Amino acid sequence: TADQTAAQIKTAYESNSDTNEFSDAEQTKLSGIETSADVTDTANVVSALSAGTGVSISGAGVVAVTAVALTTVQTAANQTAHLALTAQEGDIVVRSDENKTYCHNGGSAGTMADYTLLATPTDAVLSVNGVTGAVTAANIATAVEAASNSNTFNDADHTKLNAIATSANNYVHPNHSGDVVSSADGATTIQVDAVDIAMLSATGTASGTTYLRGDNVWSTVDALPSQGGHAGKYLTTDATSASWAVLDTDSNTTTKGFYEHAHTISANYSMTSGNNALAAGPITINSGISVTIPSGSTWVIA
Repeated sequence: TADQTAAQIKTAYESNSDTNEFSDAEQTKLSGIETSADVTDTANVVSALSAGTGVSISGAGVVAVTAVALTTVQTAANQTAHLALTAQEGDIVVRSDENKTYCHNGGSAGTMADYTLLATPTDAVLSVNGVTGAVTAANIATAVEAASNSNTFNDADHTKLNAIATSANNYVHPNHSGDVVSSADGATTIQVDAVDIAMLSATGTASGTTYLRGDNVWSTVDALPSQGGHAGKYLTTDATSASWAVLDTDSNTTTKGFYEHAHTISANYSMTSGNNALAAGPITINSGISVTIPSGSTWVIA
């Protein structure tokens, strides 16, 4: 019944349920609102905003977002390091121990099941001479030069060319002298009598009556006998040496009334089959010599 203070009345009022009382907390909220505030007031609203990374806000309140990376690329040396990474769906993990790439599929098992192995084209180049990843020109040059029988233009060849002057003619023709001499244009000439008989490696004896055969052997020339004074004769041989002989043939003509022949037969003779023969007698056949007359042929001695 005593006189109540304002504070006591305020406390009793605020503690009463369902009174829709205006509390201290609500008073704090109202104090934070500027006088005559309008939530459509662009200037006041925009000035109260702050743009984060990759976000911009224009004076008219237009919010623009620049490119934001939604995927993170990370590298792991092994599976343990791989699973220890903080990753979310879409993140890429490159495994240096496998040369493989995985993408986080949004799983939460905490195992490799959370990652999907990215497919690699079967026709792609996976390595060059044992080098994987970004293959440089130096890697390729090393691989090519290491290949056997590749006839590559290597560093050693390049060094040789560097030592040659542009358009240079480095060939120096040797200056030959003696039996073989050389000229300024590089031509060589064998001197007269530069090669003699003694320099030939043929077998046999070289002389004025021998010649060098194709098998590198000196052989005697089977020469013709002298032809002087032997006009009209034929060449004959006794199997050892050659000689000239008169052809033993004649026939009756208007200027010749006789056919002469030897009356002694000193060599074997066979009449040609189908022919006859006529001889003027008497005929003597030397001892050991025979005359053969074929069947059907006749030899008449007159």
